Amino acid sequence: MLPMMHPHLIRPWGIAQTTAGPGLLLDLYQGGSMAALMRSAGPLSLGETVTALTPVAEACAHLHQLGAAHGDVTAANILLTPEGLPALADLGDAQLLGMPVRDASPAADVAALAATAWFCLTGQLPEARQVRLPLGSLRPDLTTPLISLLEESLEPSGGITADEFARELYSQAEPEPLNLMRTADEQVLAELPTVLPEPAAKRPLVGWFRRLWGPARKADPHRSRRDQAQSPNWASKLPSSRRAFRV
Repeated sequence: MLPMMHPHLIRPWGIAQTTAGPGLLLDLYQGGSMAALMRSAGPLSLGETVTALTPVAEACAHLHQLGAAHGDVTAANILLTPEGLPALADLGDAQLLGMPVRDASPAADVAALAATAWFCLTGQLPEARQVRLPLGSLRPDLTTPLISLLEESLEPSGGITADEFARELYSQAEPEPLNLMRTADEQVLAELPTVLPEPAAKRPLVGWFRRLWGPARKADPHRSRRDQAQSPNWASKLPSSRRAFRV
């Protein structure tokens, strides 16, 4: 597994002996899986889908270049860091191309990527071609090139590589960050990055009144200090023990 490593493949670090037998020591991805995020948040936006699946498609392309295929690309096998970075897990099911018994193939990985993208956008896996509803009827906001990409990639004979799938998907929308606060438990919540609120837009009426009233009057140096002083705050009239609660 180590020669196949990629930034978006979960890295193994060794083997541990447990009461249930030997187990792999893997990187910890506390953000959960894409399947868990979908169960709580529902369908994702196109920008969130680009963020989640473009790196995974690049990881599949990396495996295909090395002569291997993953064989089990699903939303449950895409894990997330607290920062929302995706990585493909369950590499133990991958198979080298050319093995006598082989269920995995690059075309099957691309079809699984398209099915996962379909699931992220609609909340349901695509059915067979004969009974499948058009993607455009389920998500009318999607572009025609994206719909064509997913529907062609679902067919094993589509001829689309994982690298082409990653580039085409990335070109469809601006990536958007995944909001993991909807699925994180108390332990993971402390690991999530802080999201600062966007600055409030300037109120147009305030600016209009300011222009109408004119610039603020400057303090006259010849006026007395008492005249220039602002009126005391209401909290200054309270006892000292209550002034601390002033905002």
